[in-house]
Amino acid sequence: MTTSDVGGLEQLERAVLDETAFLARALRQCLFLAGHAHQEELRGWAMKELEGYASADELP
Repeated sequence: MTTSDVGGLEQLERAVLDETAFLARALRQCLFLAGHAHQEELRGWAMKELEGYASADELP
């Protein structure tokens, strides 16, 4: 893990824990970090959370 990865994770953690922050912003940060880390499952989940699920069968 590089220093920039740790910084990104720290930003995401602050966004998730900040009750005044918009959830969509935290999800976009998650999307970016998941793409950077080649975590397709996490990236797919974040994308569905942002854009919506196609059907109730897809809900986590």
